[in-house]
Amino acid sequence: MTFKSGLFKHNPYTKIISIVSTGNAPGQIDLSDAAYWNTNKSMISSITFTTASTDYDVWLVQNDNGKTTDDARIPAIQIAVNENGNSSISLMMPYEDEDESKEVHLEYVDNSGANNIDIIIYGEERL
Repeated sequence: MTFKSGLFKHNPYTKIISIVSTGNAPGQIDLSDAAYWNTNKSMISSITFTTASTDYDVWLVQNDNGKTTDDARIPAIQIAVNENGNSSISLMMPYEDEDESKEVHLEYVDNSGANNIDIIIYGEERL
């Protein structure tokens, strides 16, 4: 038995990238990692959240001005709505850091208190 999929072809020359960040307080979170996420353009494949929060929201923002200002060419995108506890989100979404700081910008709102959040992002570098 063989399986062929024409939906997604992985480019073997693409660099797999990641960011691991722990203990993030509610508010704007600017994630960077010079060794493993040294790019302004990426394809985010998944984001994992680990938290004790029972009700939280997360937005993906294209620059470090945050969700409130939201002056990026691409508006903020809410990727978690009233999540409860740990969560993993598959995106396969292009991302461009418009302020060219080689970061991924998130806005984390904890509706149930002031719980910190751990975040792991996986993706591919885009040129």
